[in-house]
Amino acid sequence: MEFLPRFGLGIREKLTFFFLIVAVIPVGFLGWQAFNEQKNVIYQEVTRSHRELSNILAHGIYENLEFSRRLLNCITDLDVVKRMNSSVAEDFFKALVKNYKIFKILYLVNSEKKIIACTDSSVVLPPDWLFTNAIKRSYQGSLSEVFKTNDGSPYMTLESVIKSQEKGEIAGVLISEIDLTYVRELLRDSLKRSQSKGLVLDEAGSVIARSAPEAEALGISSTETQEGDVTKMKDLGGTRYLITAVSLKKFDFYQAPNWTIILQIPEQEAFSAAYELKGRILSLLIATAIFSLIFAVLIAKSFTAPLLNLIEWARFIGKGDFSKEILPSSQDEIGELTGTFNEMRLNLRETKADLDYRIIQLSTLYEVGNAISSIFLQSGL
Repeated sequence: MEFLPRFGLGIREKLTFFFLIVAVIPVGFLGWQAFNEQKNVIYQEVTRSHRELSNILAHGIYENLEFSRRLLNCITDLDVVKRMNSSVAEDFFKALVKNYKIFKILYLVNSEKKIIACTDSSVVLPPDWLFTNAIKRSYQGSLSEVFKTNDGSPYMTLESVIKSQEKGEIAGVLISEIDLTYVRELLRDSLKRSQSKGLVLDEAGSVIARSAPEAEALGISSTETQEGDVTKMKDLGGTRYLITAVSLKKFDFYQAPNWTIILQIPEQEAFSAAYELKGRILSLLIATAIFSLIFAVLIAKSFTAPLLNLIEWARFIGKGDFSKEILPSSQDEIGELTGTFNEMRLNLRETKADLDYRIIQLSTLYEVGNAISSIFLQSGL
């Protein structure tokens, strides 16, 4: 407070400033602490929720793929498939596609790289298709990369080797195109009660599925999630998002694809409760400042009014007017000071009266002395 006198602030201004500081700073500090604590709690809760949802999604995605793989292996053990009976196998495949929506297309390739049974007559093998690669992938249980149809629907292929009944030699490969639109349904079902949006990306970063059109990939790659979960704030088009990215590889699934699950929520939605709290804190801070200002003015007035009264009477005394009575306006120390000041006024008035009387006496004596001196001078004495 040593700097205040430099600016010529009076007691009223000093008290007002003091009360404002004492009232507003604690409220502001505690409010800021509460706001940050609330944001931290929400951040941790949203992250925990995202990881739980990612876990559910990862298991759902893997279980469907693993079911398809096992079902495909079981189909290759059927006699009708091992004997390469094209007409019966084709009817059987069509029934499977009809009853299992995850199978988009099923087709049987013999050892001569010819399709002998297929659920879609328009299917042809790519020119660079290799029988050995299909067998290798079948034994490894690996999935192909993700492809998309003309309408943008994602799919991938699974292969299963067919061995002949007689010699146990490789007679062909059963290939299935797996419809991945079920991933989108899993996303939507998992997030229907959440404000978060979700995506599933393949290893190349292409979108396999998204829960809503506004969900954005936000530039998260599979390499970032290989070392661990990614949780951070990220900007996109001027909007900040709280995101959690998880790789399917973290769950130790057998031959799981290196896909990435991204769950995201705009910062304004995620921390809406914290921002509401911030608004209430600001309202409380303003109300506290107004109340403190009014209280400070009243307190300052109770201090300064008696002092101003005392100053006014002091001006009369300074002018030599001791007739105006000084009455205490309060019962506190200032009132006691006023009473003492009034006693001093009375004493000064008495002293002044005594001095005036003495001055008159001295003046009279002086005049008498002058008169006597004149008489003596005139008589020549």
